[in-house]
Order: sequence, then structure tokens, then C-alpha cells
Amino acid sequence: MSNPYLFPYYSSCIRVFRNYNGEDMFRLKKKEMERLIGSQEAQRLESQILVQKNKEGVLVDLYTS
Repeated sequence: MSNPYLFPYYSSCIRVFRNYNGEDMFRLKKKEMERLIGSQEAQRLESQILVQKNKEGVLVDLYTS
């Protein structure tokens, strides 16, 4: 069953990161995301992770991503 609220690029991300937990996702570096899902999807995912980190109050070092 597909979720109508998910954008098409999310399906590939979900497939690649299905065994990752939240802590794993927060630790991902942009270069690793690019290697796994490509630069365009990595940029989108990194933005979403940054929003979630800010919501959770996680300190973010923008220079190491």
C-alpha cells in the first residue's frame, strides 16, 4: 500500500534506509547520503533531517555535513 502523502523520491530513500534508526539518520553525513541515494535526494533528505534535529533540540554543526 502506498502513502499518497509521500513524494516519489521518498520511496527510494525508504528502501535504502529501512534498517536505519533515528540515531543512525542523525549521524549521516551528506557525502554518505549522496553515495547511497544521489545528490538531489541527499539534499532533500539532509534538509528534512536538519528540520527534525532542530525540532528535537539537537546541536547541529553545519560545517561537518
